[in-house]
Amino acid sequence: MGALLHNIHSDTVTLIVIDLFCGGGGVSEGFHKAKDKFGRHIAYVAAAVNHSPVAIESHAANHPETLHIQEDIWLANVHEIAEAVSLAKARYPNARVVIWMSAECTHYSKAKGGDSRDPKSRTLPESIFRYEEALRPDYIYVENVVEFMSWGP
Repeated sequence: MGALLHNIHSDTVTLIVIDLFCGGGGVSEGFHKAKDKFGRHIAYVAAAVNHSPVAIESHAANHPETLHIQEDIWLANVHEIAEAVSLAKARYPNARVVIWMSAECTHYSKAKGGDSRDPKSRTLPESIFRYEEALRPDYIYVENVVEFMSWGP
């Protein structure tokens, strides 16, 4: 986790990111490529979580400086993630903490006809509350399909 921490100037990082449902790392790569007007990195991905060993292996190959947790989103050790965030905050004290959640949506989107095929997958976004409580982020982003808006009141 130290390689990128030492390559980025502490006064340029404005975002410390936790990538939930990280997949192969596309969202993390976007954050990694984000730069200010002077071309300096502005984001550090502190932790990534996914249940898939293939996803975590791919993400780790692309983002070796990130803490990787291969676990169900409901079971991941939020205290371990909080420790990674604390280390990053020590290095980047003025940075804001961002949780990015790309919750699984394939069983509910128009791509599969719009009918829910897996009710359990609809509860995945609710797992954000345990991360919010443990990490107290400045920002939370939940990416999903438009049908997500009909999941609740």
